[in-house]
Amino acid sequence: SYANITDCYATGNVSASTSGKNSYSCQTWAGGLTGSAAYKVTNCYATGDVAAKASGGNHCNANCIAGGLIGEAEEAEITNCFATGNITCNVSGIRPWHSAGGFVGFNVQSTLTNFYHYEKQTITTNGDKKNSTADNSCTQEQLQSESWEAE
Repeated sequence: SYANITDCYATGNVSASTSGKNSYSCQTWAGGLTGSAAYKVTNCYATGDVAAKASGGNHCNANCIAGGLIGEAEEAEITNCFATGNITCNVSGIRPWHSAGGFVGFNVQSTLTNFYHYEKQTITTNGDKKNSTADNSCTQEQLQSESWEAE
């Protein structure tokens, strides 16, 4: 979306899927707060799990993008945000492609400042489960000690 997102949060789990048999592109973007973002995202957080699935047929390039806060961030300014949910991204079909992250699933020239994700987050892509290992992870106690409550 091309709008500013400020002082907000989401606590529910997110599930998104798409499938196509004969279309050229089958894409799913899912995030704990929004599937895609441009412009500014400030003082926001998401705590739910994110599950995304894309499946394609004979002529479909299937893409799956999933992030704890934002699925795809394109030239966005993201400041003072965090995410704690687990991420699952499954894709099948001709030329399948996926990108998943604890905070942003796919970043295109965005600026991220003061952002965090929970150190015990898991990221699962096509059944391959990994712990999130980015330098900006925090313990539960660290997240709780910050002043994150959106107003």
